[in-house]
Amino acid sequence: MLWAMCLDQEHKNLGLDLLEGMLGEVLQPLLLVFLEKEL
Repeated sequence: MLWAMCLDQEHKNLGLDLLEGMLGEVLQPLLLVFLEKEL
């Protein structure tokens, strides 16, 4: 039971990492464009 909970937590962390990775790839170029406009 405890092992299943730990495994589930790892899956959540992996999902968050993937989500952050995708968000980073999308947001970084947008952030660069925004900064270029500001400067």
